[in-house]
Amino acid sequence: AISHNGNRIAAISRIKQERQLLVTENGSLISATPIGDMKVRGLDWAGDEIIVLEKSDSYDLPFGFTATKAELFSAIALKVASKQHKVIFADSPSLSRAVYGSYGLRKIAGRWSGYFAGIKYKRSPDRTQWDFDHGRPFLFAVDLETNQPKQVAGAAKEG
Repeated sequence: AISHNGNRIAAISRIKQERQLLVTENGSLISATPIGDMKVRGLDWAGDEIIVLEKSDSYDLPFGFTATKAELFSAIALKVASKQHKVIFADSPSLSRAVYGSYGLRKIAGRWSGYFAGIKYKRSPDRTQWDFDHGRPFLFAVDLETNQPKQVAGAAKEG
């Protein structure tokens, strides 16, 4: 993936048998982050400072599901300078940590946002926790600096 100013490139490669996320600037390596066996599904840049990495993981499903496994996707915003990363939706207990679609990156009013579909939970009857409501995703704009989501579209109607 090429950054917006064209000076940085992010790529997955092997160095000494270890898979790493490499970042180069003007041809020089500036960052190498080990990623192990992570199933990377996509890389993109939000400007020149944040990499958005999409990945998937396989999960065993409990009894009652028609399948025994599911492949769920997630996204990570990685700040290149600090190497700090945030899993999209991870700071929001009312949202599933999985991403059910990625709909682009935009700079609005000087801030980068990623548009992701996510599952929103409902409050439990005693209001002490969050419970699954339905599997229809909502659309969120996520501030990639703070990892704060803002719902921008509702879920599809039932039926």
